[in-house]
Amino acid sequence: MHVRQLNNTETTARESHLQREIVQLKRDLNRSKACMAALWLNLDTVLEIKQALPEDEVYAQQLWDELEYRDQDALMLAPKFGGCFTTLERMTISKFWRQVGT
Repeated sequence: MHVRQLNNTETTARESHLQREIVQLKRDLNRSKACMAALWLNLDTVLEIKQALPEDEVYAQQLWDELEYRDQDALMLAPKFGGCFTTLERMTISKFWRQVGT
């Protein structure tokens, strides 16, 4: 069995790629941690928002607007990364933000 040795350029490129992956994973982990912290602090409100969204968007928006911006931003984490809102719920909540900006 022959094992090919990596040259210095290949080793450096591989290490650089691994470092970029580590940095991205740390960012993702921090974003997930921020989402979980915001959820922990605002669980009752989040549950009420989730219940109100299909029935009363105006009330859901009022609840959403009561949250700190930092918590709103953290709670918008995509569900595939562990976020608490579904994609459809996130789309509706995003409309709230656009309405405030206009």
